[in-house]
Amino acid sequence: MNFRGEPTVVTRPILVGRDSELDLLLQHLRAAESGSGGLVLIGGEAGAGKSTLSGHLITRSETARRAVGRSSGPGETPPYGPLLELLTHLGAPQGGAENPLAAGSMTDRTVREVAAGLLAYLSQFDDPLLLLLEDIHWADPATLELLRHLTPLLPESRILFLATYRTDELNRDHPLWSLLPGLQRSGAIRLLLERLDYEGVLQLVVNALPEARARHAELARRLYSRTGGHPLFVCELLGAAVRSGQAVEQGPLPETVLQAIDLKLKPLSRQSQAVLSVAALIGERFDYGLLATVVQQSEDELAEALEEALSLRLLRAEEIQGEVFTFDHALVREALLSRMIAPRRRRWHIAIAEALMRSGGADPDAVALHLSRADDPRAVEWLLTAGDRALRLGALAQAGQLYERALQLIQGPDQRRAELLLKLGYAMAYQQPEQAREYWEEAEIVAAEFGDEVVGVWTRHMLLRERIRQNDASSLEEMALVQADQERLLTDTRYLKLESDLFGQPCGYARMAGERARALGMIGRGQEANAVIEAVQAAVRPGPNLADLTYAQVPTALWSSDFDKLLEIFRQVRDYRLQLRQYRLAASMVFNRLYGLFIYRTDRVAEIDATARELEEYEQLAIERAGDGTTPRGFSPLGVYQFFRGDWEAARRNLLDYYRTFPEEDRILRRLIAADMARAVGDYELTRSLLAALPPHSPEEAPGSRQIVNSLDVNVAWAEWYMDQGDLATARQWIASADRWAEFLGTENWRGVMERARARLLLLEGHPEQAYAAIRSALSNPVTRNPVLWQVGGQRLAGEIAAALSKRQDAELHLSLSLELARRCRLPYEVALTQLAMATHLPDRPDARERLHAARESLEQLGAVSALEQAEAVLARLDSRGAENATPDDGLTDRECEIVRLVAEGRTDKEIGALLFISPRTVDRHLRNIFLKLDITSRSALGAYAVRKGLLG
Repeated sequence: MNFRGEPTVVTRPILVGRDSELDLLLQHLRAAESGSGGLVLIGGEAGAGKSTLSGHLITRSETARRAVGRSSGPGETPPYGPLLELLTHLGAPQGGAENPLAAGSMTDRTVREVAAGLLAYLSQFDDPLLLLLEDIHWADPATLELLRHLTPLLPESRILFLATYRTDELNRDHPLWSLLPGLQRSGAIRLLLERLDYEGVLQLVVNALPEARARHAELARRLYSRTGGHPLFVCELLGAAVRSGQAVEQGPLPETVLQAIDLKLKPLSRQSQAVLSVAALIGERFDYGLLATVVQQSEDELAEALEEALSLRLLRAEEIQGEVFTFDHALVREALLSRMIAPRRRRWHIAIAEALMRSGGADPDAVALHLSRADDPRAVEWLLTAGDRALRLGALAQAGQLYERALQLIQGPDQRRAELLLKLGYAMAYQQPEQAREYWEEAEIVAAEFGDEVVGVWTRHMLLRERIRQNDASSLEEMALVQADQERLLTDTRYLKLESDLFGQPCGYARMAGERARALGMIGRGQEANAVIEAVQAAVRPGPNLADLTYAQVPTALWSSDFDKLLEIFRQVRDYRLQLRQYRLAASMVFNRLYGLFIYRTDRVAEIDATARELEEYEQLAIERAGDGTTPRGFSPLGVYQFFRGDWEAARRNLLDYYRTFPEEDRILRRLIAADMARAVGDYELTRSLLAALPPHSPEEAPGSRQIVNSLDVNVAWAEWYMDQGDLATARQWIASADRWAEFLGTENWRGVMERARARLLLLEGHPEQAYAAIRSALSNPVTRNPVLWQVGGQRLAGEIAAALSKRQDAELHLSLSLELARRCRLPYEVALTQLAMATHLPDRPDARERLHAARESLEQLGAVSALEQAEAVLARLDSRGAENATPDDGLTDRECEIVRLVAEGRTDKEIGALLFISPRTVDRHLRNIFLKLDITSRSALGAYAVRKGLLG
């Protein structure tokens, strides 16, 4: 960072995306140093990095003498100008030989003889030579002719010539155009520098802004989109954006970029510039027929203008009958647009839109674009049509922009506002729910003013749907009324049109039925929920139209602890959403399925990993097809996966930093797991803020006001937080609150979650016998919600309580079960916590220190501050009372002792690697070291050693 706290921009030339080119140049340099010289021609458009590449080669040269000669400019370079400058910088060889290009020395000599003389002169230098000729597209004819005769002589020398030229300056009439093939036939190497790809742009961003890691990918994407990978433009726009603080696509073009583009446009005739300006208004890609209709010039005049632009490489002709053209660079188009005053732009935009409308089958996006840029009131209907199409394709972000622009163009009272507000709210509901709710509330008012019942019903549907999404099931009566209104309107054409616009297609039943069934399921009224669902299923044909109704079964599946059904619901709804091209919603179902697998089926390791990969793919699909995914750009939805799998560096960003950036994000499970991680890293304030956003908000809050399936989880999370703080009285209040909610909801399914927290509280309060009874009851209760993940922590707590009661055998059993489950499910943090518990509560075990050191290593790597502090305290306690080191006195490390124990248990290298989170090859390397240290040659002998040393406990 600089002294003002701003990101530091690296301005020195950086070589990015040119590794293979530099390697090639280095090969030719080494060859020249060994006596096999040559000429390398480095071509590329202005700003492609030719000078940067050649400069890097020059700095890499350790033995060669170096010199540079430049051409002054078009028509400005004197005869042999760049070669004379080069020879001046090079100096004279020993012996004072005469410069063969000096005035008067070339009288009556042919160019071939001059070339031979120049080579003889250069060969008198003791060192190899690396000579650079810059910008030979501006070189004088004599220099180019001399290069033609010099090139075939170079392979027998220790001289490497580099010559740079601009490809965008060449055309068929340029002398270098016809010379290049001859130079190549004579042995010259031609190296063309293409524009950077996205990865190259990303590397430039990383080098320029090393501190702003969170911005790299998105910033690189926007830069690449605007510059097309042009290195000079990337660097200049990046620097300008950082200095001004504006987004790279918003700020004005830097002067250096404008100068480079002006040089490209300067040779164009005035008539051609005018034609290109209109083409630029049409778009980066334009059709000859449309351009001809708009500019109304003769075919010869228009063809001449386009041919001139093609010859200067400002345009590219596509292969579709040669009638579709694309600007070679987006910034060239942008510069052309910047030269046109606003009134003229508006006039041309209207002409383009009207030409499109007359053509028949006009693209609504194109017409809407041009009319809206002209502020023409006709744009409203076209924007609405274009927005509807984007909505049907699942492109929510694009639809929202179109509807928003249409609203801006409406002047005065207008019934269309109600429909636009309804659809705009739908488009932004997932990313900005508060703003969406405001739009719907306004839409309801406007619809009532104009007596628009259809929009009014759908607006009420959306507001109630959002309440359910916020886990508020308190509006069942209002839902029943909306359902009745929808049933009455099922044959109304406009009602069905709006339903198709919003949801992809009519579902054939009152869509509120699904939301109502979901609300009933959320408060445990599963029979009523099922009755609503069954009534609809009996009346309609199955298919994607049942997506909402299928998803409505989620709460009921949770209440009945039918987790396999829950996961199948997510899979089925995902397939429905894909059929409807609702890509973001499809990704959301994969997101839900991954979380469900972790919480309820943690032992399905391969399925979890496959679902995580699937989520990445669907998230990318949603971004590409719909414009946004389940999580705002710059963040990954894989935060929970990363947390459980031990990638806490990524999880910190995608859970903790995510919630700091979006504190109102409302996915309850993700928020609760983020709170778990915040507790683990010792950030108790963040833990508190994460929980504070979830109801119930206080232990006194009465059940029934806002019913949610996760209310017990929230109560328990608060109880755990206060136990961490040592405030046992408040923790007990939250557990009592959980009891009241459980009684109100009339379910035993969440009893295990409550009893585990109650057992911990009883232990902390000094009642271990009661604590043990509570945790054992929870572990053995067949109707309780005890998925594998819960069992890992439950068995660990049972072991800790048993140890406090001196029930050593029980403690060993519970802790061993916890450790085995955690390892089988690949949960590094849980493994470390159980190892820590073993060392803490069974300190006399032979492997206590080994367990403790393994736990410390994992906790330190993860950054689990809270548990790491506990581990340090346990180690200090063991040291203070002089505990013997548990490792055998044979020079084995703690990790090696752990591997010996696992081998003695009959584990394979693959199984050991999975349990210790290392590769089988690493296990094999450890075993070879162990065999060498112990002078043992077999696994059976190693097992006998483990028994003899007491490593099996």
